[in-house]
Amino acid sequence: MPTYEYQCARGHLTEKFRRMDDRHPKAVKCDSCGRRAARIFSATAVRDDFPEHYNWSFGCVVKNRAHHRQLQQAHGVQDWEPVKEGPLTSKLRKEGAI
Repeated sequence: MPTYEYQCARGHLTEKFRRMDDRHPKAVKCDSCGRRAARIFSATAVRDDFPEHYNWSFGCVVKNRAHHRQLQQAHGVQDWEPVKEGPLTSKLRKEGAI
């Protein structure tokens, strides 16, 4: 089963296992504050051994995790951070959830 990430209006992240055929899951509550959380798109998990592979974005072979970080810095790529104020927050405010 895949793991999906959810984020509440306060910015708390919650992970849930869902069946792939569960197209319309019931409302998910935040584990931290109990408010409704919406599913967000996030990066896929990377194995710890980080095998050597060709990265099309960087146009070269990435040898290990340290090399990957160097390439990210060289190309101006930053690590993903959750949005604290965005469309989800304004939607939940309109609905009176926050």
